[in-house]
Amino acid sequence: MPARCIKCNAEVQEPLKKRRFYWHHPAWFVLVLANVIIYVVVAMIVRRQADVTYGLCAVHRKQRRRGAFLGVGGTLLSLVLIFVGLANDYAALTMIAVLGFVVSIVVGVVKGRTLLPVRIDKAEAHFKGCCEVFLASLPGS
Repeated sequence: MPARCIKCNAEVQEPLKKRRFYWHHPAWFVLVLANVIIYVVVAMIVRRQADVTYGLCAVHRKQRRRGAFLGVGGTLLSLVLIFVGLANDYAALTMIAVLGFVVSIVVGVVKGRTLLPVRIDKAEAHFKGCCEVFLASLPGS
């Protein structure tokens, strides 16, 4: 991909980020109902991968880092508060910490990701997360 931000199409000064994405058909999630371990094993076998090099401007790189930090930091803080609540029989603190744990994971995943694979096959990969201006500037658009 060109040396432009995938979120706003601005020029990227820092080196492009290389990342490997994995994808499998969503129907395989049904296996979670049977057993999580079976799902993990099957997902590792049937997944497809794509290596993508893309750029983020300073503003979007900072937003991504902030989202990842909030996710990891909130998750760790919530775990500490869960243990404190359980050790001291503070049911309200424990319940709030469990809720904070779930919210932190969701925030980290949503705010910390840049591209989301929609489909990967042998010939091409499709992603969500790029702005329309960036997509229109690509050759063949």
